Amino acid sequence: MNEHDKMMAAKTAVENPAVMAILDDLERANVNKVINADPGNDEARAVYSAETRAIRKLRSRLKSLANQADEEIRKEDRAQAET
Repeated sequence: MNEHDKMMAAKTAVENPAVMAILDDLERANVNKVINADPGNDEARAVYSAETRAIRKLRSRLKSLANQADEEIRKEDRAQAET
């Protein structure tokens, strides 16, 4: 898969409400697990926190790629308009 295809797939994912709802639900569930974990269980809290960070990083990366896709589309539109 080339970079263009990745950007377009990310754009599709970000624009899909179901995908974003799933990420929201996963993040919320992990945050709740951190909050409700036994105060003495640092290992569990660390695991849930790491999972939350991973979900946030994935969402951020998808949005970044989607923004790049939008910019590429705008460039293509401008180039077409000039011809």
